[in-house]
Amino acid sequence: MADTAMLFGDKPDSVCTGHPGMGIKPKKLTHEERVKLSAEAPNLGVHLANRLVELGCTTAFGVPGDFNLLLLDQLIKHPELDMVWCCNELNAGYAADGQITCCWGKHRYARRKGIGCCVVTFSVGGFSVLNAIAGAMSEDLPVIVISGVPNSNDYAQNRVLHHTTGMTNPASGGFNQQLRSFKEVTCYQATLNHVEDAHRLIDEAISSALVRKKPAYIEVCCNLADATHPSFTRPPVPFVLPHAHTNPHSCQAAVDAVGEVLDKAVKPVLLAGPRLRHGCERDAFLELAQSSKYAVAIQPDAKGMVPEDLEGFIGLYWGAVSWPCVCEIVESADLVVCCGTVWTDYSTVGYSLLLRPDHTINVSVFAQVAKARLAGVNGGVCTILYYSTVGYILLLWPGYTISMSLAA
Repeated sequence: MADTAMLFGDKPDSVCTGHPGMGIKPKKLTHEERVKLSAEAPNLGVHLANRLVELGCTTAFGVPGDFNLLLLDQLIKHPELDMVWCCNELNAGYAADGQITCCWGKHRYARRKGIGCCVVTFSVGGFSVLNAIAGAMSEDLPVIVISGVPNSNDYAQNRVLHHTTGMTNPASGGFNQQLRSFKEVTCYQATLNHVEDAHRLIDEAISSALVRKKPAYIEVCCNLADATHPSFTRPPVPFVLPHAHTNPHSCQAAVDAVGEVLDKAVKPVLLAGPRLRHGCERDAFLELAQSSKYAVAIQPDAKGMVPEDLEGFIGLYWGAVSWPCVCEIVESADLVVCCGTVWTDYSTVGYSLLLRPDHTINVSVFAQVAKARLAGVNGGVCTILYYSTVGYILLLWPGYTISMSLAA
């Protein structure tokens, strides 16, 4: 059994546009080639536009409103950022997460490109987009929600503003009702009411969204959208995602355990789930299926993520409502490698599946082999990925690459 373990890292001569698991592929370009900066002075709004374009988000969907007008004026200054205006915020949210099929064929959004963005106004716009962002949360989509909010000086004035619920008392939430609502459907929330820490908060919000594959919420006080600060330098400091580190002993234990189970399998089956939707994971799964020649089934929520003309594809596994031959192959397999699966009442037909936990390998947030969760494997940061070449399966834990031979 061959095995390797190496840290993901950024070499001095290359700039990584994202983590390999985020659906954003690294490119070796100079920083000047990589980011086409706006010619405008580097203020908060221009810096935010530079960050979005730097990560490949070249389209933002939005609805203008009086709390985001100055911010929109700064965003549209970037020559590579296209603003697509929508009839309402709900449409903008769904367009950003890629659920709406638009006529702009050159644009790919969060479901395919790895990141999406929508821009709304305060309260009347933020509450409207909330349902779309809740959907992105459940579907593991990194959508950046940017909302214009009242002037930073208004928060302490105890005045009633338009487009608000009329609650001004800080004890009852003041102008934070929208922020509190987004805490339930986003992984990170940032309020940019001081220009000094805006650079840090923007990067933390985007990093959280990309690493955790969840939406993030950024609200920008309307009087700060064109504010300048030395941190908004040109060119900006290159964006790099933080890297998690895995216990190497647990990593090796995972290699040994998974390799032993795979080598002994007689009738293995690959089962694809909806968390394969991100580009890198889906491509890696297809390479694994083609090189291993295992039978391949999909969950109902993963319909369309695996080509049905793929060699070894047997169909949709949905418990008792599957085609009888598919159900028999999956449930009689001595090993089912579950990749990106999500077990809900819907996908399990009321939790009635006959899969045996001790006959499965779950490649997901946690590594589990024969009911034994491997302590210390850092799976809480991003989904474990997989990649293969002929004769090998590679499991990518956060921070490490693990390879093992498929040969008996």
